Amino acid sequence: MKKTNLVLLVIFLLPIVVLGIFFAREEPQVFSALSLVEAKAKAVEQDKILLVDATADWCQPCKAMERTTWVDPEVIAWINLNAIAIQVDVDRQREEAKELNIQAMPTIIVFKDGRELDRAVGYKNASELLAWLNR
Repeated sequence: MKKTNLVLLVIFLLPIVVLGIFFAREEPQVFSALSLVEAKAKAVEQDKILLVDATADWCQPCKAMERTTWVDPEVIAWINLNAIAIQVDVDRQREEAKELNIQAMPTIIVFKDGRELDRAVGYKNASELLAWLNR
């Protein structure tokens, strides 16, 4: 009887664990957990730019950037030196997405002193992102 219960427990829990791993969303470490308001204030306080990455769980180009661009050592070094970076999930943070006028993902927005300087829409690899940021 105990063996049957163990088998049933494994059969029940395995799909939950697998789905949890599959759907788990972990931000790349380059992004701060600050809110948009907090990040704007911190960027001004530290005389850095604010880099906002508008994303969504279902956005495949966004996921590609999370696996490649946002974990690239040169991108991380540039952001650590020059910026405060946050992600805004357009589905979970609807008010922020509306405030930022997000129309497509990924959208990357650069702010300086609380004012928007530029934005880019679409996938950027590490070298494209760094070239855009260094203009």
